[in-house]
Amino acid sequence: MTEREERRDAYHYFAQDGSSWIVREAVTGDLNDLVALDDIAKSVPWGRDAIAGFIGCVPGVFILFPSNRVGLTLGGPVGFVIARWVGDECEIMSIGVHPQYRRLGLGRVLMETVRRTALVHGKTSWILEVREHNTPALSLYKSIGFHEVGKRRGYYIDTGEAAILMRGDTTNGDP
Repeated sequence: MTEREERRDAYHYFAQDGSSWIVREAVTGDLNDLVALDDIAKSVPWGRDAIAGFIGCVPGVFILFPSNRVGLTLGGPVGFVIARWVGDECEIMSIGVHPQYRRLGLGRVLMETVRRTALVHGKTSWILEVREHNTPALSLYKSIGFHEVGKRRGYYIDTGEAAILMRGDTTNGDP
């Protein structure tokens, strides 16, 4: 059994359109797929070393796969989220969904996995930063209870955009 085939706890979800999805912890064998997905999903990719540094950590990296109705994965990953603990909070470091799979609620699925993990570890709040002009992400985060707590002007080097700092309560139920 390879590391990629190693059995991990997985969450089974259904998206807004009824499609079936599996989210599980990433393992080292997922790194190449994660790097390729990061390149496709993000305007400024994190890169191999940054992603690798979170694999195996808690909460770490969760990876999203299409699945059949009984929870077996079908094909490669189409989304990921990277998170870490910062004191008594959970910080969302990066989240990405392949462009062909956006607008299905998959970002919400990934966030729900992190929320559940945070609660298991006693983290009742979570934080993140988002580009000020990333309207879809801002809409998602607000819809799951995040609120703006600050702004870092000129934070993103590639566009000069501000980073909106957001905080939410993980105990607010399903996103």
